[in-house]
Amino acid sequence: MPLFYLAGLALCIIELHFFYVWWNIGLFIGIFLSPIIAPFFPFIYWFKEGTFPVFYFIIWGVGIATFIFSNRD
Repeated sequence: MPLFYLAGLALCIIELHFFYVWWNIGLFIGIFLSPIIAPFFPFIYWFKEGTFPVFYFIIWGVGIATFIFSNRD
C-alpha cells in the first residue's frame, strides 16, 4: 500500500512542477488548482509538450495495480 501513496505523491509533484514551468503558478496556488485540473492533466501535457505522457500513465498504472493487489484477502 505505501507504493500506492508514493505513486500518488509522484504524480502530484509532476503536476505541480509543470504548473510552475508552464504557467509560472506558485506552489500554493498550484495545490488548489491541482484537484480541478488533475483529470485533464495528461491531455494538457500532450497539447503543451507535443508528446504523449507515457511516464505519467506508467506511474498511475503502478499505483492502481498496487492498490488492487494490496487489498486482496
